[in-house]
Amino acid sequence: MRRHSRLESIGKYSGKPDLDNCSKIKNSTDNGRIKKKPIFLKEYLIDYTANSNLHGLKYIGEKQRTAAEKIFWLFMFICCVILCAGLIRKVWIKWNISPVIVSFAETSTPVWQIPYPAVTVCLEIKSKQSVFNFTAYYHRYNDTEKRANLTDEERNLYEDVTLVCDDHLAPVMGRKFCDGNTTVNNIKEVSPNITETFFGCKWKDIPKETCSDLFTPILTEEGQCYTFNILAADELFRME
Repeated sequence: MRRHSRLESIGKYSGKPDLDNCSKIKNSTDNGRIKKKPIFLKEYLIDYTANSNLHGLKYIGEKQRTAAEKIFWLFMFICCVILCAGLIRKVWIKWNISPVIVSFAETSTPVWQIPYPAVTVCLEIKSKQSVFNFTAYYHRYNDTEKRANLTDEERNLYEDVTLVCDDHLAPVMGRKFCDGNTTVNNIKEVSPNITETFFGCKWKDIPKETCSDLFTPILTEEGQCYTFNILAADELFRME
């Protein structure tokens, strides 16, 4: 009787395993793992934002922050990323179009090897009175009756000269379009010559017959100016 009971007990324990129960256990463990992955990712992001040095990013993962604050800081962080990406793209495009590399010399340069800079002299007088009396045309132009008697050339000449004068002298109502070459020629035509303005010029204690030998006329926003030791155009610009 004892042997029979032992065999029955052994048969009970040595029987085939219940596959349904095993599959249920496996599925439960798999589901548990799947559920733990998002939790682990969330904890990882919270830990990253809490220890990040980026301003505003650590506020997103703080538990004591409200949802509105988290959304605000997340929005600001995304805006900063977009702005930085736009600036990087702008610099990249500029680098592709005109790459410039700035490097510092390893050895110092003596003062005597540094080229003498260019010096530009601009005159306060924008027009010669003998050629174009600006004061007289100013009063005639601002008078409604006298302005009607001005010719188109005189009116255009006055408007062109006011471009290099102070802003309060500029006409309120003037022509909207003009020929660039005509405007430049009008300004040069009435501008005083350097030989008529300077008494004399000297370089390295050697007097020059005319100052035009040392100065080159150049047109700037101040009108026609004169530059000493100016570089040639091919040395300033890239010829293509």
